[in-house]
Amino acid sequence: MPRRVSEEAQARMYEDWQNRDGPRNLGGASWPEPRQGALHGQRFIVTGEQETITRGDLHDLIRESGGRVSTGRVPQSADGIIVGRGAGPVKMDMAREQGVPMYSEESFRNHLERASNPSSAWSR
Repeated sequence: MPRRVSEEAQARMYEDWQNRDGPRNLGGASWPEPRQGALHGQRFIVTGEQETITRGDLHDLIRESGGRVSTGRVPQSADGIIVGRGAGPVKMDMAREQGVPMYSEESFRNHLERASNPSSAWSR
């Protein structure tokens, strides 16, 4: 069961969320071109701000690769949570409790690269 967060803590987290900044190094990394079906049937949650890609672009990339993006609560059926700067502590706790794999931006980019180019996994 997820832990309860006080109203004061919720208000602080909401204020932090409203005042968040975007990617600090937008375009600073090469993301693979989406390949339809590369993430087929996989569901991801994005929390926090990524360093090189906007949240909207990351959502689009996941969807264009055949994956799904969940918002709000962390479903047990999630295949991963992509964690960025200022990630939501409640989502992080829920993911840990449910055993959902956590990805940094870089590790998710590598996951997507391998999924988009299955033959490259054998050549490394």
